[in-house]
Amino acid sequence: MMIMFFPRLLPHSLFFVACFVTFAFGATRLPNDEVQTLKGIAKTLGKTGWDFSGDADPCSGQSPWTNTSSPKEIQNTIICHCSYENSTVCHITNIILKAQDLKGTLPLELVDLTYLQEIDLTRNYLSGTIPPEWSSLPLLNISLLGNRLTGSIPKELGNITTLKSLDISFNNFSGPLPQELGSWAHIERLMLRSCNLTGKIPLYLAQMKNLKTLDLSFNKLTGEIPSSFDSLPNVAYIFLTGNLLTGPVPAWPRVNVDLSYNNLAIEDASCQPRGGTNLFASSSKGNNLYYSLHINCGGKQFTVPGGKDTVYDDDTFSAGPSSFYKSTTNWALSSTGYFPDDDRPYDTFTWTNETRLSMANPQLYMNARLSPISLTYFGFCLGNGNYTVNLHFAEIMFRNGKTYKSLGRRIFDIYIQGKLVKKDFNIMDEAGVFGDVVIQNFTAPVTNNTLEIRFFWAGKGTTAIPYRGVYGPLISAISVDPNFDPPQPGGSGMPVRAVVGIVVGGVFIILLIFGILWKRGLLGQQKTLEDDLKGVDLQTGKFTFKQLKDATSNFNKANKIGEGGFGSVFKWIYGARICNAGFGILILEIVSGRNNTTYRKKEASFYILDWARHLKEQGNLMDLVDPRLGSDFNKEEMIVAINVALLCCNVTSTVRPTMSSVVSMLEGKAVVQELVSDPNAERIEIDAMRKHFQSSFGRGTGEKQMETGSTEGPWTASSASTHDLYPVNPDSDYWENRSERT
Repeated sequence: MMIMFFPRLLPHSLFFVACFVTFAFGATRLPNDEVQTLKGIAKTLGKTGWDFSGDADPCSGQSPWTNTSSPKEIQNTIICHCSYENSTVCHITNIILKAQDLKGTLPLELVDLTYLQEIDLTRNYLSGTIPPEWSSLPLLNISLLGNRLTGSIPKELGNITTLKSLDISFNNFSGPLPQELGSWAHIERLMLRSCNLTGKIPLYLAQMKNLKTLDLSFNKLTGEIPSSFDSLPNVAYIFLTGNLLTGPVPAWPRVNVDLSYNNLAIEDASCQPRGGTNLFASSSKGNNLYYSLHINCGGKQFTVPGGKDTVYDDDTFSAGPSSFYKSTTNWALSSTGYFPDDDRPYDTFTWTNETRLSMANPQLYMNARLSPISLTYFGFCLGNGNYTVNLHFAEIMFRNGKTYKSLGRRIFDIYIQGKLVKKDFNIMDEAGVFGDVVIQNFTAPVTNNTLEIRFFWAGKGTTAIPYRGVYGPLISAISVDPNFDPPQPGGSGMPVRAVVGIVVGGVFIILLIFGILWKRGLLGQQKTLEDDLKGVDLQTGKFTFKQLKDATSNFNKANKIGEGGFGSVFKWIYGARICNAGFGILILEIVSGRNNTTYRKKEASFYILDWARHLKEQGNLMDLVDPRLGSDFNKEEMIVAINVALLCCNVTSTVRPTMSSVVSMLEGKAVVQELVSDPNAERIEIDAMRKHFQSSFGRGTGEKQMETGSTEGPWTASSASTHDLYPVNPDSDYWENRSERT
C-alpha cells in the first residue's frame, strides 16, 4: 500500500527559535500550570520517560524532553516559544511523539495548552475518539496517522479555521466527512487515507483554494467525482485510489491523479496516455485481442534477433509519483509512490547502467524501471488462455567486491493475477553477482482478457545503500507468450489444432454411433430381415405405406398433432380402437420377467415374442411365466393375458383386436380369439430357447442377479425397468379391483 511522506510544515529548526532565549536572562520559564497539564497529558497517553521531579523544564531542549539523535521517523520532542512577556515566559507550541508505542487515548488536556499549534502522534497504539474540544485550539497541524482511533470525525474540527495540515490516515473511523469541514479555508494538506470513510466525496473540497495534496484513497466512498475538482488552482496531487467511485473521469491536465481500482466509466477508449491520471483497473474497457506482449522496461524499443525477431516495446515513459501510461499496443503501467529521502532534486523512476554488460542481448538489461512502492504492468485485450510470463531482472544499482555498494539488499514481492508468486524476491541473491541475468518463469491464466503483473515493496531490505532512495521493485524486461496456438491473422479466429480436434472428434463420434448401432443389431440385420420376408405377403417394417395413408387420411392436416424430431406427427384414426403391438410386448415382459430382446455373442439373438409363439404352438404357455412367482397366482388369468398379448403382437395390424375387445377379454367378459401360429417351428430352436430360459432363471432370483444379466450379453430393449417389474407381490389385488379401474 502506498505510503506518502511530505515535508513538515514547521521545520525542526523552529526549536532554536523557540528556545534561543531560554537561558538568556535566566528567568524564562514554562508556567507551572502548563507543566501540570503536560503531566496529565503524559498519563492519558501512557507516555513514560518524562521527568517531572524537582525543577523540571520541558522547554530546556534537553533529554528527556527532546531527543535530537533519533531518526525523523521516531521523535520525542517538546517545542516551546519563549518570546512572550518580553521573553520571560515560554509556552508549549508543538508536541511531537512519533512511534513511541503509546497505548493510551487522545488527551482532552490539550485544550489547556492554549498556544499549541501542532500535535503529532503518528504511529502509536492510541485508541478512542478524537475529542471535539480540540476545536478551541489554534492548531496548524494535526497528525494522528497509524493508530487505532474509532468513531466519527467530529464536526467541531471545522471550527479550527487555522488548520493547514490534517493527517488521520490508517485508522478505523466510520461515517462520512462532516459538512462543517468546508470552513477550512487555509488547508493545504488533507490526508484521510484508509480511514473507513463512507458516503460521497463532499463538494466543499473543491472550495479549498489552498489545497495542494488530497488523499482519500482506500476508503468506501461512492458516487461520482465532483466535476468542480478540475478548478482547484493549487492542487498537485489527488489520490482517490481503491474506492467505489463511478461515473465519468474529470479532466485534470495539470495534476497527478490516482483513480485506480474504482468503477469509473472511461469514455476515451484510445491507447494513449492521459496526462498524469492513473486509471489502472478503474474500468473494463476492451479492444481487439492480442496474444503476446514484450516490454523493454525503462528502455527503448529493441528487436531480439532470431527466427521470430521479437520486438520489445519502448518503455521510456517518465513516470511521476502517481502515474498511469498506456502504450500504443496492448499494455500499460501503473506506478505509485515517490522517493522522499533521496538526494536528487527530481525523482527518477528509470535507471541506466553506467558500465558494460556482457550477457546476451544486453540492450534489455542496460535500463530498468523502478518504483518506491508499487509498480504494476498489465496486458489488456489478451485472448483468454494460459500464458508463459518471463520476468527479466538484472541488478544494476549495486556492485560486487569489498565495497559498501555491495551491502545493499533490494527485496520486493511479485504478484501475478493478484496472486503472490514470489515473496521477498532478491535479485542479487538469485543472480549471485552484479549484472547477471535472472529470468523468473510463471504460468498465468487469462480469463477476462487482462493480465496483471505487480511488483510491491513491503518495506524490507536497505534504503540508503549505495545512497538514499535505492529500494523498491526493479524490472528489466517482460515477455508474455501464449501456451496455445493463436488464431491466424485474417482467419476465422479458430486455431488449427482446434479445427483438427473438432474434425477428429466428429469422426470419432460418428464411428461410435455406428458401433453402438451395430452392437445392438440395428445394422447388418436389416438385410436379413428383408430376406426373411421375401416371398411373403408382408411388408418390411411395421406398416405399409398404403396403411399409413389410409390411417391418416392421406396425411390430412386435420390429423396432425405436432412436430417430432423427424418431422410431422399424425394421429392414426384407428389408434383409439386397434391394439398396439407394444402393449402385447409389455404384457409378455411382465409375465416372463425378461426383456424383449437378448443379444448373444456366439448365437443368434433371442426374442421373447418368438419364444412365446413357440410355446403356444407346443401348448406350454406356462413355461413363459416367471418361475419366481411360484404357484400362488391364477393360471387361467395368466393364460388369458399371454394369449391377448400374442393377439396384439400380430404382424398384420388389421387382424389385431380392438382395445375394447382386449379389455373385455382381460376382464373375462369375452372369449379370447384363437391365434393362428406358424406350424414350421423347428424343435432345435425351441429346445435352445428353453435351455436359455432355464439357465438364466437358474442363476438365482435376487435383485443383484437380475441387474447383472447373462454373461452372453446384457438384456436390452426393455420397455419397463427392473424396478417397474419387481418385486411382484402375489397378494396383489389388481385383478380383484380391476372393475373399479375401468
